[in-house]
Amino acid sequence: MNPRYLTAAVAIPAALVLVFIASPSVFLIAAMIFAFVAYSEFVTMNGVRHPIVFLPAAALLMFSVYAYTATPHFFILHVIGAFLLIPILTLLGNDDVMLKHRRLQVHLSGFLYLLIPLSLFPALRDYPAPVEGKMWFLFALVIPWVCDSAAYFAGRAFGKHLFAPQISPKKTWEGAAAGLVASTVAGGIFSYAAFEGNYLVFCLVTAALASTAGQLGDLIESLFKRGAGAKDSGVLFPGHGGILDRLDSVFYSVTVVYLALKYMEYHVG
Repeated sequence: MNPRYLTAAVAIPAALVLVFIASPSVFLIAAMIFAFVAYSEFVTMNGVRHPIVFLPAAALLMFSVYAYTATPHFFILHVIGAFLLIPILTLLGNDDVMLKHRRLQVHLSGFLYLLIPLSLFPALRDYPAPVEGKMWFLFALVIPWVCDSAAYFAGRAFGKHLFAPQISPKKTWEGAAAGLVASTVAGGIFSYAAFEGNYLVFCLVTAALASTAGQLGDLIESLFKRGAGAKDSGVLFPGHGGILDRLDSVFYSVTVVYLALKYMEYHVG
């Protein structure tokens, strides 16, 4: 079997189990593990992974993800600690100054890149209530998947105008437009399938925003890889690359869906 299909056959059911069956504590632990693996991929593909800096920074990222859900009042302390500790640890050793500078840039930018979306994973999954939150998390997963699929097939069939040739030479404006339309339609379908037609306008608008953000997230991760001279962020998923390759769009989709729900709660309240 093609490694891509085998990976999908395992990863999709595992994701559904995590979303719908795993307890909140298990899901939170999974988000912390994702944070560690994603951060490891980020610094490794940039060639600056150093245990003196990486291990404390990765631990602070994991505990920041934990704190956002379990002990919110400690979240900002973890973040401040990281932005103080990472530069200090970078000073240690006798490495070349330019290498230390590069290490500082990569570790801090990776921390910031992953901090918010992974902290919001467990927050969205139980918001505004566990049952409804699971559906919204599924929504945040489905939208970028529909967008990516539609953009891929439409781009291959009709794509003529390149979207960002220096960053992702196969992406086209036609594919991006098809992804946006397909995602918006999927948002409308989801409102009926999951909520009996409730939240229709909210789902349509949020799907459009989440798909757009997801496409930008994919480009941002591609930019990171181009800058690092890497084809994939890792090898965790055979045929699919690393966890950053699989979650780049989801990071932004989850963030947009969570913020949209908060916005709706504020205005409805």
